[in-house]
Amino acid sequence: MSNGFLLVKDSRTTQEYRAPIQRISVIATAFKDIKAPQSSGNRADKAGSGLRVHDPGLFNTTVMETGTKYPKPVQKESLRRALLAAMLEVPKTVFEIVSTFP
Repeated sequence: MSNGFLLVKDSRTTQEYRAPIQRISVIATAFKDIKAPQSSGNRADKAGSGLRVHDPGLFNTTVMETGTKYPKPVQKESLRRALLAAMLEVPKTVFEIVSTFP
């Protein structure tokens, strides 16, 4: 099942949160709703932006979702032909300069 919910229970408040799972990932901003209890004496817990996700070294992080797709076979062939044509169209000045080399 590629879609569903990650259930998170905050042991500080006993509140439960649901983060949607899509394409085997959870959007990190889903954790912003998880906030420390008002009675917390720790100053670090007072961040109004909620819980943060820390991934040192970016070992389990995706940067963004993209609409980029692999080219179709026809598109690949078209690009191959265009590159070949461009490589064959060497300007005359290139030959002239190369011929001056020792």
